[in-house]
Amino acid sequence: MNKEKIYASIKSRNKGSKLFRKITSKKISDPRGSTFKIKVDKQEILFLHMHKGAFRGGHYHNRKTTHIVIYGNIIFEFVDPITMERNILETKPMDVIQIPKGIAHLLKANDESLFLEPINDKILTWDYAPQRNKVLKFLKNE
Repeated sequence: MNKEKIYASIKSRNKGSKLFRKITSKKISDPRGSTFKIKVDKQEILFLHMHKGAFRGGHYHNRKTTHIVIYGNIIFEFVDPITMERNILETKPMDVIQIPKGIAHLLKANDESLFLEPINDKILTWDYAPQRNKVLKFLKNE
């Protein structure tokens, strides 16, 4: 796994007072594509690149998440682990997908794709085995 860290600090002045902002970024690549995380103070934004045919996700969170498709075509598979209700959504560029807390989601790229996910607060993630196993199988075969 390729890990790259870049740290930068920016000092600026705002009406005579000092405003300090810390900007951090981190890139991780694997057979699925790359994940690039940018953090400005406490706000994080994940940029997730997916190669055609790659899987991501296979988990659910303790809070609602938002995904914004920048380019490409991604299939989202949603499953409520309690009711087992299943939904499929095919996306296109500039679609905004809101995933309620507790809903498992698996993403499959039909084309080279990029989406972003803002992270506003503490997020917990739990694997959903029926979906996560597809991600692990993809990683094992690549």
